[in-house]
Amino acid sequence: MPRRTWLIAGMLAALALFITFGVAPVSAHPLEQDDRPNLPNPQTYGTTHFLIHYTLEGRQAVDPADGDSSGAPDYVELIGETLEYVWLVEVDQMGWPAPANDRGEGGDERIDVYLEELLLDGYAGYSDTYSGFLGDNPNSEEQERHAAYGYMGLDNDYYEVEDDWDETPTELMQATVAHEFNHLIQAGIDDNDLHYWLYEATATWMEDVVYPDVNDGVYYLDSVFKSPDVCLVAEYARGDDLHWYGEWLLLRLISERYGTDIVRVVWENMRKMSGFEALDAALSPYGSSLEAEIHDYAVANLLRAYEEGYLYPTVLIEGTLENGRYTPENGVQSLGADYIRLSGSGALSISLDSAEVPMTIRVVGVRGSEAIMVEMTNGHLVIDPYVYDETYLIVHNDERAANTGACYFADYSISAEPTGESPTPASVAWIAEYFVSPSDAPVSSTGGLADSLHPSDQPFVSESDHVLSPTELDVPFEMIIPEQLPVGYAFDYAYIMTASEFGDNAIYYVPNGGDTANFDYLDNKGNWLSVAESASPYVTLQQWMDDIEYESPGEIRPVADVLVLVEDLSDSSGVWVSATLILDDLFIVVDSDHSQAVVIAVVEELVRVSKEGSASAATVEGPTGQPQVDEPAEKPPVDNTAATPSTEMAPIGQISTLTKTSFVICVAGTCLAVVAVPVAIIAAIRRRRRNRSLSYRM
Repeated sequence: MPRRTWLIAGMLAALALFITFGVAPVSAHPLEQDDRPNLPNPQTYGTTHFLIHYTLEGRQAVDPADGDSSGAPDYVELIGETLEYVWLVEVDQMGWPAPANDRGEGGDERIDVYLEELLLDGYAGYSDTYSGFLGDNPNSEEQERHAAYGYMGLDNDYYEVEDDWDETPTELMQATVAHEFNHLIQAGIDDNDLHYWLYEATATWMEDVVYPDVNDGVYYLDSVFKSPDVCLVAEYARGDDLHWYGEWLLLRLISERYGTDIVRVVWENMRKMSGFEALDAALSPYGSSLEAEIHDYAVANLLRAYEEGYLYPTVLIEGTLENGRYTPENGVQSLGADYIRLSGSGALSISLDSAEVPMTIRVVGVRGSEAIMVEMTNGHLVIDPYVYDETYLIVHNDERAANTGACYFADYSISAEPTGESPTPASVAWIAEYFVSPSDAPVSSTGGLADSLHPSDQPFVSESDHVLSPTELDVPFEMIIPEQLPVGYAFDYAYIMTASEFGDNAIYYVPNGGDTANFDYLDNKGNWLSVAESASPYVTLQQWMDDIEYESPGEIRPVADVLVLVEDLSDSSGVWVSATLILDDLFIVVDSDHSQAVVIAVVEELVRVSKEGSASAATVEGPTGQPQVDEPAEKPPVDNTAATPSTEMAPIGQISTLTKTSFVICVAGTCLAVVAVPVAIIAAIRRRRRNRSLSYRM
């Protein structure tokens, strides 16, 4: 389903095609009419606080149906009712200051709302404060320094999501109005804070407060649960551009503890403070601080200890520590957390042996529907994992990074040794009613909600049902199924995709125009590996490349005596390696976001199965009982460690499973969620297959 991209302010004249999050202009200038949406033959409909602009003509037209013969379309009246309800809740009931009035632009001083065709262009709504700089907001009793006024844009029907997601068009509209209106409130307080994440987190949190039954914010949570070790302030998480939005859950935690007013107090503090200072000042009366809440945030996410925690995903586990030492591959970023499973019988002495920055360790032991938390003191604690159903170490990076550019992965190492000491006393008990073992929940590099919420919404799922064994697929050709996998990988599921589902990508995956058999695999770090097979209309790769006039960035080379097109298609969004081959009259594509070595290993295994028909090498049982072989020693051509989030060229075509029919394109800090096609095509585009099928308006 198309996910909105919230545009709180835009340097439209200066940046032309780009919109920058949260940056207020340094000086005001009169707003030209051309800066606002230009609707054909526009009409208006007024409410107490809003002036709605719409048209009945062309692409932007709203449904003209007027069931009550009021003279205004029913949809426009529904928008008006929703806007006034959101004002009632956020301003009158919750006490947030009213947004600043404009200067009569758009017709009068009421807030202007423009109904446009937005979803087909990739986003559900926006707020624009460009050229609206005021300094002080006359609608609040306090003195502001960086207040601004603005206007809103909403979709003209939201019908595009009707058949594609559990959310109805009306529900998406309601969540969008609650979110965008809160951005205008924020702009009336401070439109120029560098903590952009707090703008998006707050507006997304507000959706859930105003419309608690819609739960639109749940769709953003994979960015938090599957990338818990990235910066709190990071714009991007692994494979997901929506991390700012997902951090609404931190505000949910503190509002469940201290009441919803505390979020308003944070923003009241932002008149004179930056984001972190504003949070500290709001938490101080409760004897808490940002770090204290961040520590508990990590525990709450592990246990899903929220009022609606049963809706949420499960956290990504970094690894397992047994007797000995543990050092992660990439460390943990500012105010992030690593989760490490702890196993063993008997008391273990846990020590943080080294760390680049200030770090804290906690241990959480889960037993039934309860959990205990043990704090480390003086760099040391003792725990006996055997007395709990599951035990986890949580490593916190306590260094504060105020912006994305200051984020980096800090290294650390932990030792665990048997000891005769008594276990460290528990610090606090937690309710673990909604705890689900991360090993029992779906894990992927792009996420996917827990089965309890959307059992059908898994990565790379076609309109066809996925199956639990490749042999269950009904395709008109004989498949070659890998039997031995690179170390750490296990079969996830298989499914069929049609050429129409691949769309423009069909020429790269199913050039005969029929069906593909697809086998997906995941490793214990969430890296994906996929094999797509279809009947080949070509005898050689060169025939295929000539026929489609494909100029590949890779090269054709022999692998296990078979010619293979090996391509490194990695870019700033991460590693992506692809191998294409023709084997036993099958057109086969192997994709991975890990390394070239993994792809080549699978190609070699496919060739081996083709020649021998069954496994002949000694195998080792992997973590799920899947026979595995060691990964070849060949090193990938690019670094596959998670990159530090930046505002440089951002991912194109990486799609969160949660977005269903959209993906987010980010350039120079600007994100547009571009509408795609059914979920099966998302599988192809998510892998960034040559990007030829991506069309978008910036």
